[in-house]
Amino acid sequence: TGETIFDAAIEVSAGASFEVTAKTTVAKSLVIEATSFLLVSSELIIDGAFELKADAEADIEAEAIAIFNAATTLVGSLHVSGSVSFSSTVSMNSDTTVETDGEASFEGNTDIDASFLGNGDISFGGSAESSVKFS
Repeated sequence: TGETIFDAAIEVSAGASFEVTAKTTVAKSLVIEATSFLLVSSELIIDGAFELKADAEADIEAEAIAIFNAATTLVGSLHVSGSVSFSSTVSMNSDTTVETDGEASFEGNTDIDASFLGNGDISFGGSAESSVKFS
């Protein structure tokens, strides 16, 4: 099917979900509020800031791709079975869990105090101020 382009900021309110089943571009920011859910089963490109708040979840399914081109703040849980790429600054605190069986690439500067789980491929290309726990 065609591509969906959102030219406005998107805020997924508490308890709601945002599902990406076809190629989607978010030109401005995307905020996933607490207790909300982001599900990507196709391709998602976010050109604005992305924020995953505490108690929120994002799931990038197998065969799916998520590309984050601007500053990203992750506090909730990120599950990656497909591929995820962060090309700008990424900030995560100790409440953040990243579980990957896929690929996660951090190309920008990172400030990470998070837990990484799984057997996926994780690469850091930018400068990192990190306290990363791998299990």
